[in-house]
Amino acid sequence: MVHLHVKKGTDSLFLVAADAADPVADVLRHVCAVHALRLRLGRLIEHIAVLAEYGPLKPLDQHGYTEAQLTALAAAEPGDAAATTTVATTADGRQVCLRPDPTGRRTGEAPLPSQVAVLEAACAEAAAAIAADRAARRELLTVEALETALASLRGAVAMVWPMGLPAEDPVAACLADDELLEGTPAAAEPTDPATAALWWAGKRLEPAKPLAAYVGTNNKTTIVVKLQRATQGAPVREPPLDEQAQKHLMAYYYRKQEADKALRADADDAYVNAPWAQTNQLKAAFSGVGLGGIAYKP
Repeated sequence: MVHLHVKKGTDSLFLVAADAADPVADVLRHVCAVHALRLRLGRLIEHIAVLAEYGPLKPLDQHGYTEAQLTALAAAEPGDAAATTTVATTADGRQVCLRPDPTGRRTGEAPLPSQVAVLEAACAEAAAAIAADRAARRELLTVEALETALASLRGAVAMVWPMGLPAEDPVAACLADDELLEGTPAAAEPTDPATAALWWAGKRLEPAKPLAAYVGTNNKTTIVVKLQRATQGAPVREPPLDEQAQKHLMAYYYRKQEADKALRADADDAYVNAPWAQTNQLKAAFSGVGLGGIAYKP
């Protein structure tokens, strides 16, 4: 299988596999699907972190503080989270941690610490699945692995909120794949194969051609492709040296410069003190009195 190291600009995204005989259109569709799922998981992890801290999002017409929340916030000292957190039982019999949201946008009914641990474990698993350093470790990313992480997050949310989340909560919308992304940075991401393009070696991979038309028939090949919108034109070429290699090169030339300074500062006749420059070295060698002293055989 041909390994495609997908990048966006200079940022490494993930590593996927494709057959050299596959059409570029199929490869592009697969890359866009992986990229879309990866971004969706990233947003879901961020939403769940806020959900676990302050509870579900309230309807838009209920945003703001209640009298009880204002009293709790006024009585609490700055930075004292325990003073604003109490365990209570809701009308449907659930135990929650009452923690008023400073923005007034959420209910303040946060899950219990044991339930938060379940959410954090699922989020950690999903974060490991979408980690950018997987490509450096040559770990392939597949749609199946991302869907497994998504199912784990869905199960964790269902365990904590078995009755379901309000429709207006971002976690519910993200799990249902019904997000309103218009006007957000996520809307500009190249996740639609109809408007996305793959570039390699300064050339755009045409969807009508097979991948072998560009990389040959050898399936043991790894290439670096750039994913971006088709209207953006050719991507900017990367610098020949990455940041780490540039640091090593600068350190090497600094050490060489310091060595040159030491040589220039050294006296011209310093060599006369070297062992090889002693005039009586031959005589000392024949008499048995060398530079290391007299040697005796055992």
